Amino acid sequence: MPNKRGQGEGSIRKRGDGTWEARYTIGKDENGKQIRKSVYGHGRQEVAQKLTKILNEINSGLYVEPTKMTVNDWLNTWLKEYKMPSLKAKTYDSYAHTIDYFIRPIIGHIVLKDLRPDQVQSMLNEIKNRLPVRTSVAISKLEEELKGSTTPKQKKVITAQIEALKDDKISSRTVKYVHIILNGALKQALKNNLVVRNVCEAVNVPKKDDKKEIKVLTIDSQKKFLDAIKGHRLEAAFMLNISTGVRVGELLGLTWPNVDFDENTIRITQTVSRVKNSATGKSSLQFSTPKTEKSKRTIPLLPQAVELLKKHKELQDEQKAEIEEGYAPHNLVFCTELGNPIDPKNYSRSFNAILKAAAIDHINLHALRHTFATRGLENGIELKVMQELLGHSSIMLTADTYSHVLPDKKRKAIDKLKNIF
Repeated sequence: MPNKRGQGEGSIRKRGDGTWEARYTIGKDENGKQIRKSVYGHGRQEVAQKLTKILNEINSGLYVEPTKMTVNDWLNTWLKEYKMPSLKAKTYDSYAHTIDYFIRPIIGHIVLKDLRPDQVQSMLNEIKNRLPVRTSVAISKLEEELKGSTTPKQKKVITAQIEALKDDKISSRTVKYVHIILNGALKQALKNNLVVRNVCEAVNVPKKDDKKEIKVLTIDSQKKFLDAIKGHRLEAAFMLNISTGVRVGELLGLTWPNVDFDENTIRITQTVSRVKNSATGKSSLQFSTPKTEKSKRTIPLLPQAVELLKKHKELQDEQKAEIEEGYAPHNLVFCTELGNPIDPKNYSRSFNAILKAAAIDHINLHALRHTFATRGLENGIELKVMQELLGHSSIMLTADTYSHVLPDKKRKAIDKLKNIF
């Protein structure tokens, strides 16, 4: 006969196979029927202890229904059901990549409800000490070169390069991003009663790295660059880059209806980016809305940029007339010969080729945006106006990014007061 307890205390019985079962109630379903669950053990004392623990959790509101769902299982559900419907394709791809590369290999196998703060902390610490992918690739190439080196001098130089690269650790910003994603997933798991608490709230996220100095073209390099782009098929594009500070995706997503030759302005309403499909592993160019609402903006154009755009349109119209029906209907300002979006990687390759031809030290394409902002602030554009031109979400972001310019502006501002006091 089952060993029954009082109302709400569960019951214990010995099964026909010799094992013991404890049954308990966790509530009622939508039809008002009691939901009964069981735990099992090899002895009465064992299941009694399990039952007591469960009843205490139920009474204190900390009960989580037993499940074998792993962190990996929950992340799959969270991405598909909660993130895919709300995130832009590129952001979703970033989430999926971060989860696949950083989180799954370390804690993905752990049962979700058993995940502990120390395991998450250990994961973040491990990531912080890991080499970035690009660095690992560079080291592998150098190690191959080392095998083929013939002189002690060559070996010494290559070995020194390898050792220097080993100091290049993953940034604190990346570690923080991993934490943000996992924290979001566990917050939802808590709402769904899959975990007792969000263990991400109990870990220490690494502090920010020392701020890296942004790279901009010097005045001399800027002149060289402007000379080097003359006559280039994308001269107007590079001129807009450096004279408006638009992001590359915004530039390549610009359409002719958003170019106003009466007001000499452009309107940023969409971007182009290459997005990877996490299901197929293949990527494609996609249009999307800008990063934030502040990124949707109107930017005035310099006269020289307007003239280049007009010439560019004339040439494009001629090419379009020759192709006729084979021309894509996107109405893009900067596009391939068939009117399709330019891949940002190909645009970057063109930029790198120009730098090399002009003997300008290598910088990334985003440096044109930094150059625009730096020159603008140096020449008196107010910080608030620069924020609006760049489409930054806050003036603090603009001030923090271009803090290298502000001390000189302060000095010039104070110098204006020297004859007042």
